[in-house]
Parts: sequence; C-alpha cells; structure tokens
Amino acid sequence: MSNSKSELTKHLVEFTETSATYEDLVVLTPRLPYEGNWGYLGQAAWKRDGPTAPPRGFILMAAEGSDALGDIVDWEPVLRSVEPTPFTTWRGVTRDPKYVCGGDFFKLGTEKPTAAETAGIRAIRRDLVSEVKPENLVWSCRLPFDTLSIYDVAVVTGVVIPTGAFVSTTAPSGINYETIPVLRVE
Repeated sequence: MSNSKSELTKHLVEFTETSATYEDLVVLTPRLPYEGNWGYLGQAAWKRDGPTAPPRGFILMAAEGSDALGDIVDWEPVLRSVEPTPFTTWRGVTRDPKYVCGGDFFKLGTEKPTAAETAGIRAIRRDLVSEVKPENLVWSCRLPFDTLSIYDVAVVTGVVIPTGAFVSTTAPSGINYETIPVLRVE
C-alpha cells in the first residue's frame, strides 16, 4: 500500500465556482491555483438554502514522478432529462482500472461534458482511497418519468475524509447508488 502523504499534496478549499444551477441545486467547482498541476475529484453539490453551508472539498497535486492521479478518458450518462429543463448527469471512465473516478458530473443540456467543462477533474489511484456508500442526500428531484437523487459523504471518521464530490442515482431511495472514493488519512 502506498503512502499518500508522500504522493499527494491535499488542500481543503471552498468550492466557489458555479458550474450549473437547476431549481434549488447548485453545482460548484474549486478555483484551482495557476501554478502546479492541481486537480480535484469532482464537482460538489449544494442545496440552496439547505441545512448545510456551501461545500468544501479537496484539491490535489501528485508529487513529481507519482502516478497518484490519472485521467478521465470519457463520460457515460447516468441520467438524461429533457423536461422541463434539459440536464444530464455523467460518470467518468478511466483508462486503467487501477484508477477510480471521484464523483459524477452534472450539467445543463444533453451533450457529453466537454474538456473545458471538466478541466481539472482527475481520477485517483484506488490504493489511495477507500470506497464507501454515500449516506448524505444532498438533493432530489422528481421528473416526468424518473427521479434524480444526488448523494455525498458528510461523515468524517478520522480514518477517511470526504473529497467534496457526489454521485447521482435514479433510485429515489438511493438503493442503487454507487460507492464514492474518500481519501484515507495517513
């Protein structure tokens, strides 16, 4: 098992850049520093006027020569809605199975996310994270033929810390949602 302290620099930051809004859902990204090869594991979701403050999450930079962070090479749709306002959620695909995508991507419209929209989103090597089922329902929306629910991880155990990213599911109860990577504390 690798030592993430020597492979990754991590900074907890507020996600302040609005990527999309839909009804009372706000999807945010961090402002990445200009210097260095910083990345993040996925957008953060926040329910406007909800019980929690706007989200914070981690930006990450791999040490020189480290392969701790990988690329997202494609995006697969999770849910497409065309009514009343078109939006989609997407899950990242990695080139190598030793990496995992950190979270899903929400955007208005039905086209696949562009490189400009997903700039800075990275995959992370699986041995540097634990994968957990997210327990915190951030937002849910009934649609004409489906339901979209967005979950993240809110509980910090001291052994792992949430990245700020979310996963989406079409199951209203969250039964079918995926796991989400959380950073190991070392």
